[in-house]
Amino acid sequence: MSRSDLAPLAVPLAGYYSTATPEQVLSPPAPRIPPPGTFGFMMPPTVLSVLLPPTPRLYDRAEPSLVALVAPASELGVDLPSPNEDADVAIVLDRTVEGFRDRSFFLLRDAAGGVLLKAYAESAAYEDDARAGLVLAEVLMCTVPFCAGMGGGSSGFGEEDELF
Repeated sequence: MSRSDLAPLAVPLAGYYSTATPEQVLSPPAPRIPPPGTFGFMMPPTVLSVLLPPTPRLYDRAEPSLVALVAPASELGVDLPSPNEDADVAIVLDRTVEGFRDRSFFLLRDAAGGVLLKAYAESAAYEDDARAGLVLAEVLMCTVPFCAGMGGGSSGFGEEDELF
């Protein structure tokens, strides 16, 4: 599938990372993946959603069950330029976890009834948590908003300068 065949995708928001519960992560309906060359935003009117740019990472899954959480960038350790340190980041999750993947993050059920993000150094630890029913989703991507101060430097031409 070529990138030009991909369309933006509306993904339901499950809540705010620091206060989300496993039930909130599992409850929103999965978005319908539009056929190549088309797009459709088929979310029920009561479901908040985030519109994501077209990327093969979202379309490469066989039967994705996508959902997003919102978190401040600083809480995730994402450094953004001042004064945007706490800009919100969307964490895009696939609830149809296909198993351990090296260099991936997963969303787990924690003992306090909330959720937490975790990466595994080895598959054995992941398998233990998966058997215990703690693994809720795999992180596919995080979207960072474009913030002031993130653009390139001045080109010297006023027409191309972001601060013009």
